[in-house]
Amino acid sequence: MEGPTPTSVVSVRLSSGAGCSGALIAPHWVLTARHCKSPNMIISRRGGDGWHVVDETHDSPLKLDMMLLHTAEEIPPPEGRGFHQGAYMKLADENDAKPQRGDIDLITGWGSHLPAPKTIQVRSMGIDRWALNSGVAPVAPELTGCVVPGDSGGPETRYYNGVEKLVGVVSVFADGCVQSSVHIWNERNWIRTLTGL
Repeated sequence: MEGPTPTSVVSVRLSSGAGCSGALIAPHWVLTARHCKSPNMIISRRGGDGWHVVDETHDSPLKLDMMLLHTAEEIPPPEGRGFHQGAYMKLADENDAKPQRGDIDLITGWGSHLPAPKTIQVRSMGIDRWALNSGVAPVAPELTGCVVPGDSGGPETRYYNGVEKLVGVVSVFADGCVQSSVHIWNERNWIRTLTGL
């Protein structure tokens, strides 16, 4: 599936030239994977609004593969209608059920085996099992197959009463397929405190 841009799913460029994806959750804040950390990171929505310099990084206090990026310059909310447009990405809250084994979630990112895609890529992924203590959910490909390089840190989302919400980020990528995602349940208070959400 492909969606239009600009969106609240951003491209994170590393100093090595490699890329990750991330979720724009507030005017100055992007949630992504900690293994994407690099000096001199920049962020873009790939929608013509240019690149935004990351001036702070904040690692997960629980040492999960999750990190918040802060930009000096405000990134405005996406405009228009369509996939991930019109607002910053919402976090799943305390009233939203945790993903369970057998559930199908959406993984979104700017990854590609080819040169950087001009449209965002969306893949459906099935949760294979759920590690309650660690907040890590190994997933297996379902419906549309594997994520690809550059999708690391991209949002895992699901619908609650018709509203798409962020439940985690893509964590481990190996053997041509996503191996796990890190869910926000154990780090939601940290995310809210730091970002003011």
